[in-house]
Amino acid sequence: MNILIIGQFAGVPGLGGEMRPFQLAYHWKKAGWKPTILTPDYCPGRNKNIAIEGMTEQKNFHSVPYYFVHIPISGGLESHSLGHAKAFSQVVWKNADKIANELQPDFILLLDSDPFLILPVLKIVKRSGARLVYEAQQTADEVCGRYGYHDSHPVVLLTRFMERKAITSAQLVVSVRPEFEKYMKEKRLQPQRYVFIANGVEIMPPKPERMPTAHIEYINRLKEKNIFTVIYLDQLEREHPAKEFATAAGNVDGDTMFIIVGDGGYKIPLKRLIKDKHLSQVILLDGVEDEQVQFILSEADCLFCSMPGQIRSEGYVPKQLLQAMLAQKAIIFAGNNPVIEQANCGIIVEKKDPKGISAAVKKLKKEGSAACSRMGINGYDYLVKNHDIAVLAQEYYERFKQLL
Repeated sequence: MNILIIGQFAGVPGLGGEMRPFQLAYHWKKAGWKPTILTPDYCPGRNKNIAIEGMTEQKNFHSVPYYFVHIPISGGLESHSLGHAKAFSQVVWKNADKIANELQPDFILLLDSDPFLILPVLKIVKRSGARLVYEAQQTADEVCGRYGYHDSHPVVLLTRFMERKAITSAQLVVSVRPEFEKYMKEKRLQPQRYVFIANGVEIMPPKPERMPTAHIEYINRLKEKNIFTVIYLDQLEREHPAKEFATAAGNVDGDTMFIIVGDGGYKIPLKRLIKDKHLSQVILLDGVEDEQVQFILSEADCLFCSMPGQIRSEGYVPKQLLQAMLAQKAIIFAGNNPVIEQANCGIIVEKKDPKGISAAVKKLKKEGSAACSRMGINGYDYLVKNHDIAVLAQEYYERFKQLL
């Protein structure tokens, strides 16, 4: 069975990006199925672009086939998510017949944060006769909120139209967010079939080709001095709570170090904030590859993470939280999420509340390593039971078979 996974920000092992498409494809490949990931050669979320010859090229990474399409880079527009979505959609539309003929998909999984790809994907569906599965990762309202346009702006209207088109055209709608069914009812969107399949992570991640040695050595030097370490690892963007996390350090004793690991558009302003406020207990380290994340998180005494950007869901489990649970560490989570209480794995704070963050750090520090270890084990046990990507990939495939 040929499964074509289409992802605007699909990750590549060793190069970064959103790794969910690869994880699903990897387990489907191990089970004897034939997945292929269609994604652009250039993606803002990756550490390095893919070099291809011509407009399309197929490559394998860890035995998983990728089908790359070339996006022309001009004027920096494609570094913005809207410009990137437009460029990717245009290239897929232009090459739809070629993609259908070469890959001959039985199923197409449109797994993307923006619904703009639906029209070129429907062109591939028509040409190949494939069944379409649409995974809704964000709502149109959240996508529009990210762009910052008013409700009557043409981009907002187009985004909502594309979302409706994707949901009503797919034979199956999937979401990693349990409240998405309620959202569709509120918007009077009626899918043919809908199912919730949770976000997941590799329970036994492979060891990376290159270890983040410098990061680990730095953290270990702090631990040798009996310094309590709190790590926040994420993409550094203005809507993320890096500013609040750094500010919280000013309210905590000097034997605690707040470590921020990441890159992004907010990194330079964050450096300026740390310098201007004399936050000597904050250290800013470079971002790392996705495969290296666990080996850094596992060195901390506790971890900080939050709900991504515009997402308002209380039931969605973001990648950063999954990684924190996998590291078996106590978690300070910024934003409402019932999983923290269900798993009994940490403390919930307000997203933009430095005093709340510092209070949570003080509490975990006071309770000691034994209490933090119990929280870490609780989180890991919950993760294994509910968010093992190998199990979720099998559940996904069973849904595919029901469409035959």
